[in-house]
Amino acid sequence: DGQALLVDMKVEEWGGSLPLKDDCPPICYMVAAFKRILNERYPVPPRSGRWAFARLDAVQFSSGGIRSRLTLTKILCRDGRACCSVGLDGIPVATLYFFWVNI
Repeated sequence: DGQALLVDMKVEEWGGSLPLKDDCPPICYMVAAFKRILNERYPVPPRSGRWAFARLDAVQFSSGGIRSRLTLTKILCRDGRACCSVGLDGIPVATLYFFWVNI
């Protein structure tokens, strides 16, 4: 459940931040956190549907080491498309992309 991962998440004006736990890969946190920020902070298109994960562009996502904190910054949302920059322990590692799908 994505919401269970976000118990300790802090949503800020610029994005959000949360501690990572060992039992789930960082991508699970990234997707769940960005969906939460999109649903809470940005207007949805005027049609039925929901945000769907579209793509992950990772630059250092598979590099080794224990990661303890995830941050989402530079969020852009317009016309049913959204993206944000993702950092792990202050190091930029990826960009997430979402789009609004009709269901």
